[in-house]
Amino acid sequence: MLFSIMMLSAPESEPRRAALALGTVQLGLPYGVANSDGMPDEAGAFQVLDAAYAAGITAFDTARVYGEAEARIGSWLRSRPGASPVIITKLPAVQAGSDDERRGSIRDNLNLSRRMLGVGRLQMVMAHRGTDLLDPLVSDELQAAVDRGEITAIGGSFYTAEEALQVMAVRDLAGLQLPLSAVDTRAVNSGVLTAASERGTEVFARSVFLQGALLMPPDRLPPHLAPLAAVIRELDGLALRWQIPIAHLLLLFLRELQGVSYIVVGVERGDQLASHLEAMTRPPLSAEQRQRLNELGEDLPRSVLDPSQWPR
Repeated sequence: MLFSIMMLSAPESEPRRAALALGTVQLGLPYGVANSDGMPDEAGAFQVLDAAYAAGITAFDTARVYGEAEARIGSWLRSRPGASPVIITKLPAVQAGSDDERRGSIRDNLNLSRRMLGVGRLQMVMAHRGTDLLDPLVSDELQAAVDRGEITAIGGSFYTAEEALQVMAVRDLAGLQLPLSAVDTRAVNSGVLTAASERGTEVFARSVFLQGALLMPPDRLPPHLAPLAAVIRELDGLALRWQIPIAHLLLLFLRELQGVSYIVVGVERGDQLASHLEAMTRPPLSAEQRQRLNELGEDLPRSVLDPSQWPR
């Protein structure tokens, strides 16, 4: 494996379960269609980071463009000298310009991430627009940062499995992040999870709750997400029948999915983590339950499943 940060220790005879990673966009921006609390203050952000780390969540996912998130993680690390989580950050999409301008932008953003986080070396840097890694200048500049000891590993964040497979065909990735949930299994059907597993690439599944939309009452959905109403009502019925909360069903579906290393979850308050952590201790879903969940999103259009296509 190119860069393993997996903290699980299941015997080789047992399938490897995904673990939780803390998504930190909510700590730096007001984020999420279901977010009613806004962005926490620094004390609230520290509470979230403390709760996650104390519970054994050792991978924190952040990005240069997540507002104050990197700076808050850096402040937290300085105030908690014994803490040593793995930090995954992201290089902003590289904009058009001359070669020198683009190289300078990459170096400036990497240096700023290191300064905000207060670290000499970034453990994993993902290209926030993963297809940027198809550009030899971007790929070579990140590799040069590895060679200089400024980065340990390189990954990519993707909107689709097809994008991830396209990049994986031309370069090794230590990690990749893409949307994946019980109602959005396009990545499973594409073969990207198998390809990642064969290459030793850690997969970070995001949008497990579709920015919280899957946990909202159907009558509170914004108009562009109206097609989710029927799915949420079905989820409500299944949760009642099986006596398992909806959020737990969605997490358990991914926990057993082979090829997924981490499930990225974000919260605005530390106490919100308790339910996610409880879900990860539950017994596995049955094959019948997994199949029923897998059918939920079959007719949902990409305009609903892909937050990048939502109105801004």
